[in-house]
Amino acid sequence: MTAETTQTRYVRIPAEIVVEVTDEAAVRAAARAAVDAAEDMPADERAEALERIKDEDIADAVALVVNLEGLLEGVSGLEIVEATWSAEEDDEYEPFDDEDDE
Repeated sequence: MTAETTQTRYVRIPAEIVVEVTDEAAVRAAARAAVDAAEDMPADERAEALERIKDEDIADAVALVVNLEGLLEGVSGLEIVEATWSAEEDDEYEPFDDEDDE
């Protein structure tokens, strides 16, 4: 009797990343640059994105500068097939206290 191993080609990686915005102006500038560099973005979407960057909460700008493909850059044998993400402000988040580890 032989043992058969089944393997899937696709692996889903759930992850949650919390970032601290230390320079809101820099994040908004990076988001504007990302929108400007997106050559395939339709004009109406571009205008809406630029308006959100300027007027909405910082989470919209953060979502525009996230580069999920960069997380796996340089890893042989992997190709991102699909990636979705969003960003939202989290007023209730409390950073870990490093002193608790001692």
